[in-house]
Amino acid sequence: MKKNLSGDIATGLLSPALRARFLELFSVASRKSVFAWREAALLRAQVLVLDASAGHIDLPHWPPCVIWVGEQPARWMRASTWVGRLPPDYTVADLIDMLDRAAVFLMDWKARQPQPAFVPVGAQALATGQGADATARYRLASWVALAAPFNGPSYLRALAMLAREAVTVAQLQEHGGLAPEQARALLVELRQRGVLRTQVVAAQPVGVQPGHPAPGAGQRRLVQRLTHWLRGAIRT
Repeated sequence: MKKNLSGDIATGLLSPALRARFLELFSVASRKSVFAWREAALLRAQVLVLDASAGHIDLPHWPPCVIWVGEQPARWMRASTWVGRLPPDYTVADLIDMLDRAAVFLMDWKARQPQPAFVPVGAQALATGQGADATARYRLASWVALAAPFNGPSYLRALAMLAREAVTVAQLQEHGGLAPEQARALLVELRQRGVLRTQVVAAQPVGVQPGHPAPGAGQRRLVQRLTHWLRGAIRT
């Protein structure tokens, strides 16, 4: 599961001593959490770790999650959607629990964000290149084992990308190492097998605001299982 779930966390605003301790425990906790966490710059982070030494902070865009180490200042205004707190003497187990709580929130939060609609694109359109344009994104609905010539290393890399996220034909070619005709042939094969989902940005009618689609059934079940598991761990 962790191969498809990852999160970015920013620690640069911690005081030097607290940051050194956090990173030491984080090196262990990040390997045991639901997400494959990695340290990142603040602009890219989904989780920001703070302590009282940060003082007044005015960010143009706050990450959805904030974790406080120690006491949260009374003057601090809640700018993020989810806030957690670690005691000053927190352990690796405490940090794992906090990271897992943030992971469960982020999975649900991401599922609730507006997404471009997935619409069918016929195999004939893909074969002629009409459905394989720069704006369309493709993703596997389920993993499938393909026979030659689609079982070579380049095709397997492309399949791994399609299983992980929605990608464009250009990304398949660049990161999968496929020629344009190979990428189209792979998409046609996957479409014929019924395992390819195509994502395009659907035009909104005038005067109609884009909605917030509900999470898919698989995403909801995953969040429910993880939430149940975390609650059970807390009770024990």
